[in-house]
Amino acid sequence: MKGGLALLVVAACASSASARLVALATEAAFHTDEWCQEHHLGEGPATCIQHDGCCYDGRIGQCHSCDAHSDDWCKKYGEKDPKLCAGYAGCTYDFADDKCISNSDPTAFEDEVTCEEALADALEGQGVSALKGNDGQSLVEYTPQCTKDGMWEEEQFDEQTQFRWCVDANGHEIPDTRKQDAIFAHSKINCNKERKTHAGMQCPNAVTLSTKGGEVMINDHPDVGNCDVRCNTDQDCKGEDWCCYNGCGYSCQTAISPKADCQHISLDASLQATDLSRNPIQNIGKAHGTTVMISCAEGHSGGSPTQVTCKHGKWNSWDIECFKDCEQHYRVPSMLRQRDYDVKGFDNSHGSKRKIRCVTGYGAVSGEPDAFRTWKETLECINGAWEEQSLVCSSCYDAPQSGPRAWWTGKADTGGNYGKAMGKNKAPVAGGTSRKDSFDCQYFASRPHKCAEYPDARENCRISCRTCEVALIKYKVKAVSHVMDGDRRPVGLSPEEKRKWINTRIKKLEGTQDMVTKDKRSKVAKRVKKDVPGTNMKGK
Repeated sequence: MKGGLALLVVAACASSASARLVALATEAAFHTDEWCQEHHLGEGPATCIQHDGCCYDGRIGQCHSCDAHSDDWCKKYGEKDPKLCAGYAGCTYDFADDKCISNSDPTAFEDEVTCEEALADALEGQGVSALKGNDGQSLVEYTPQCTKDGMWEEEQFDEQTQFRWCVDANGHEIPDTRKQDAIFAHSKINCNKERKTHAGMQCPNAVTLSTKGGEVMINDHPDVGNCDVRCNTDQDCKGEDWCCYNGCGYSCQTAISPKADCQHISLDASLQATDLSRNPIQNIGKAHGTTVMISCAEGHSGGSPTQVTCKHGKWNSWDIECFKDCEQHYRVPSMLRQRDYDVKGFDNSHGSKRKIRCVTGYGAVSGEPDAFRTWKETLECINGAWEEQSLVCSSCYDAPQSGPRAWWTGKADTGGNYGKAMGKNKAPVAGGTSRKDSFDCQYFASRPHKCAEYPDARENCRISCRTCEVALIKYKVKAVSHVMDGDRRPVGLSPEEKRKWINTRIKKLEGTQDMVTKDKRSKVAKRVKKDVPGTNMKGK
């Protein structure tokens, strides 16, 4: 009797639990038309009905919800035929409006449930959730496993039944993955790969590709039919790659989603996207098959234009690096005068160069060692900015003691002449001069009066010889306006005529002059008093 009572209680509890689980299973198995269409990969009904709550209709060749449809779905496929409309579960015919409509509200069902919500419901119901058993009929009870972020774990496990299976990102069981724990481990089921496959990811080199909605297409991948065997299992591949079969051989490949849209191309300010006719594109398309041209944006230069295409959810690889152009007209630092420098060079793209040198009559007074020795400097454009100029030129300078701009003077070994400057277009006196017989600017710095004896010294040692003001008047490039003292400068004058016109309107200063003074001695008559002999009178 006790045994019979116990059996009755167990049966009653089982009956109550079964009723509750059936209700949960009905809600969990519901899917919308969009969900069934999205997860229908491959041809025919087999890949459709493997998902609970999805049905396949051969008349329209569509995978759709078994339980409910939207008004748009019923109107599209039910047309205006009452019999055809009523043949779809979830659709009914409205004779008043003469159209096929839905007899349910799909929005009332939640097709996607977060793991946190499912876990809260399971804990509230004493850890009960509904899933089909291994035989496709019975139900199991389990508590959902969630990540720290509240997302569904790829693997779900029920301790009571020792079943393990894979779920997608929304907690839906992935077909053909639920197995006993030991069998699951022996089968080496990779839930990460199963989740991607369930979402439509496939090997890019497969003979055929199945798109969402049941479409199958012949693949044009270059590896199709390659009989090389480069891997045996996914463990032979690195990272997220799969060991893919191409109809003959195996190789490691990165999975794709056939005919999927690509992500929008994000370009920085140095790049621009154009169509194949080089017309700018405001909004870059992302659909499969979209082709655009990536090139350097206006004001930038660098790599050659590259054509990229969206194919199966990915843009083909491209590598183009562009840099900003510099200002076309180089400007010297603000504390310097532009007209004191001669600038050569025209290109202003990244990597181009400008050659800076002192104008005629000017010399370097500051700069990097090479610039100071040669009185010139080369600057490079680097991503929109010219290198910093170190060369400072002035008309008031002393020539250096060494280098291509060096100068000294002194008696030659032969000939008795003084040495000449060693600058541009200059050559030493035949036979040369020894340093002990030469004088440079350092010599004249302490003997400025000696500059009068050496004309070249006044030209090359302007600081030491105190001739800076004379050199400034001689070599300074004047910023002459068109109107000066009420006169308008004539247009079309030759350089020589312009120089004469300017000289008539400026005051010249005379510098050090050779002046020779002589002392002249001359005899001048002078009266002298003398005594007259024999008298007491003196001369007057």
